[in-house]
Amino acid sequence: MFLRVAKNDPQKAANQFKEFLVWRRERSVDGIRRDILEKKMSFDEVPNIKKASYYLPFNPCLRDPAGEPLRAKDGSFIYCERLGMIEANGFVGEVSDDEFSEMFIYLSELGQLLIHNHHERTGELASFMLAIDVGGAPTASWANPKLCKAVVNRMGSAGRLRETFYPGQVSKVCFL
Repeated sequence: MFLRVAKNDPQKAANQFKEFLVWRRERSVDGIRRDILEKKMSFDEVPNIKKASYYLPFNPCLRDPAGEPLRAKDGSFIYCERLGMIEANGFVGEVSDDEFSEMFIYLSELGQLLIHNHHERTGELASFMLAIDVGGAPTASWANPKLCKAVVNRMGSAGRLRETFYPGQVSKVCFL
């Protein structure tokens, strides 16, 4: 995973992996994973998910009527962030960076477990396709430059975490 992201440069991949291990230790990610496994946690039970999704509606993993995660034609699980429905003032004012980060790590670890469990059951490798729905974005919310910058920074920090510490988890990003 790290070698592919480092474009087959073993030194760069080794450095990224070392940074990844330090980051996991600093953020107690192994404890988060244990918590998920012990509680058999679902996406709906992630800490701060209700608070964050009140202001930023999203569907962590779209599901069919039987409850199975929906898949794209290439087999990727579909994850949707509905940025077009964001209530920017509440999202920035009520959800702290730490709460958002904790939620993001829980969601990412749950995603890793979903991919792993799928591979164990089927032998297939899978990843996520990230669908970012910007339809219906309230222009008034984006007219305030400070507010817009705060939202972009927070969502950008999640993207950087995803790229740096969960490389390969998202194979494709689509804007709707």
